Amino acid sequence: MDIEEIGQRLMQDLRGRVRKGLEDAKLPEEQIESTLETFIDVTHWANATDVAVDALDLALFERAEQSIEQQFEGQPAIRASLLTTVGKAYNELTRGERALTVLGKAEAALADVAEPDPLTVGDILIERAEASADLGRDADAVPILRAYLAHCREHFGEDDAKTLRAGAYLASCLNKVGEREEAGQLLADMLALHAARYGEEDSASLSLKQVLIWIELGRGNEAEVVRLGEEIIAARRRLDGPDHPLTLTALSEVGQVLSNIGRVNESLSLIREAYESSERVLGSDHAATIRRRHRLASKLSSLGKYEEAVELMDSVLEYQLKIHGPKAWATQKVQRGIAQIHYRNREYAQALALYEECLPAAQREAGVDHEDTLSVMSETGMCLNQLGRFAEAEAILREVLALCVAKKGPDDRDAIKTATTIASVVIAQGRLDEGVELLTTELARSRRLLGDDSIRTIILARDLMFTLHDVGRYLEAEPLCREFLAFARKVENRPATGEALIELGSIELGLGENEAALETLEEAVSVTSGATGATIERLKLLHGAALAANGRFEEAEPIVLAAYGAIRSMQERIKIQRREYILRDCAAHISAMYEHWGKPDVATTWESQLGVN
Repeated sequence: MDIEEIGQRLMQDLRGRVRKGLEDAKLPEEQIESTLETFIDVTHWANATDVAVDALDLALFERAEQSIEQQFEGQPAIRASLLTTVGKAYNELTRGERALTVLGKAEAALADVAEPDPLTVGDILIERAEASADLGRDADAVPILRAYLAHCREHFGEDDAKTLRAGAYLASCLNKVGEREEAGQLLADMLALHAARYGEEDSASLSLKQVLIWIELGRGNEAEVVRLGEEIIAARRRLDGPDHPLTLTALSEVGQVLSNIGRVNESLSLIREAYESSERVLGSDHAATIRRRHRLASKLSSLGKYEEAVELMDSVLEYQLKIHGPKAWATQKVQRGIAQIHYRNREYAQALALYEECLPAAQREAGVDHEDTLSVMSETGMCLNQLGRFAEAEAILREVLALCVAKKGPDDRDAIKTATTIASVVIAQGRLDEGVELLTTELARSRRLLGDDSIRTIILARDLMFTLHDVGRYLEAEPLCREFLAFARKVENRPATGEALIELGSIELGLGENEAALETLEEAVSVTSGATGATIERLKLLHGAALAANGRFEEAEPIVLAAYGAIRSMQERIKIQRREYILRDCAAHISAMYEHWGKPDVATTWESQLGVN
């Protein structure tokens, strides 16, 4: 029986005792049923796993601690070893604070031992590090892990399995706190030692490479990320078989990393394969299957496949509610996934309500500066931005940036992403110069840290290009737009290619390069064939404007007028940061068409109606 089942049984027993008490009080059956129904409704909000853990804590571990300290008062080595075992149990039950307290007692006991057992010393160090990491205190875990690695090297040797695991754990933690160069070098050293002793394709070597791939992602080495991913998956399939748990973990992890560098089709394929194999091999309700179902739902959501995403996410939510209850962070993480679906489907009010429900759970269980908490805060800020609550959005996003910089420094990927989001909020409030300055700073930082081909750099270049376009700085916007277009073509992303061509055509019109603009926009029409929405209506208007700029006025007029009417009818679908500028730009194109056509009175009428100055 596992801890979750113990919790469920304890809750059932408690409800049974309440019924017996009501019956002993000789209350009418109707009143008993009513009271019991209310009690069940209230206790439904309790986390059954927490109930079990707390019961075990009070009933078993607390007494175990007391007994150990009393019975082995004069035997500090045994006392330290037994207390370490209790500390480990607390860690397994996610009671980090309690684990640190007990492990502190174990460490104090060892101070009275002339030659402490190296295994016990090592166990205390690694359990302290795990407790700190689980509490979101990665910075606290780093010096503990450094001490653990030095201890393993001294007592077990450079290439012992314990030493290699210690190095991998330290590298992973260094990566989390932004020390990526040191993390990468340390892990490379561990891999070399491990390969020399166990071979290049030993299972543990592949596990080390799965840590390394995340570090290379953080360092911006995207080509190395792809190479490692292909190597890991091929080796796992060959050595362990296609359905082995280690292979499924590799598929899921590599798929997630590839998603972060824009390889969306490969990412979805790997994540789906991991989930479907897990469901077939492990079963629908296995914890690993649930995690992979959640990841697949999130990936489908990010690709706009909302119907399938919602169906999978609802299934995950049902499971987490049954196991953990509605207030647990495990459940709230699923609610966050549903909020992300609402956000991507432009249902911002629904998304915000769910984010605001998630945030207290994240702060309570993960910690105020944990990456999950910061992500929920950031996504809350993005919702507020889309709802036009700019001051609130800016305040929470600046809080996120301050926490992120304090924990990982300004060069962290998440810090760059948050600063970019702040720029969009600043721009939405009309502070364009400040927005351009922020984006320019972060783009330079991203180029330096991640390289010109990084997806983060490309997104920043695109966002800066949008802003420069909207303030009429076309000469500065053009090279950034061509950079975005080259990337979109390279990764064969048709929607992004169409978007880049639309912007490039608009920029060329702004620069008076009318023939080039017409050619670019006609290519955009071809690339986006079959698509609908405000962006496509804007393309139609720009295409009409390019026709007019090339003297084809009668052909252009019905196109631009119909497109403008469509844009106005769906203007709420345009990103709030750009809405005012796009509408103004469209109006300017209509006015310019009539002006160049020799109809100045009509041009003036349109200027008056549309507020074009």
